[in-house]
Amino acid sequence: MVSALYAVLGALLLIKFSWDVVRLRTQYRVGYGDGGFSELQVAIRVHGNAVEYVPIGLILLLFMEMNGSQTWMVHI
Repeated sequence: MVSALYAVLGALLLIKFSWDVVRLRTQYRVGYGDGGFSELQVAIRVHGNAVEYVPIGLILLLFMEMNGSQTWMVHI
């Protein structure tokens, strides 16, 4: 199953984006919200967008595989 590979890659991306938010929150000493720091705002949105779209993309890839798509089509 090719979708398992993309699930792992998506999880690693989410961990990286989470770590970026934690690092910036620690750096700017912000516990809640973005504290008005644009760099933190961007990191929070990047993480939020990934949380919203990575699972949907993985589900769609899984559906492709379940419907018998060729492996090269899933990679595209």
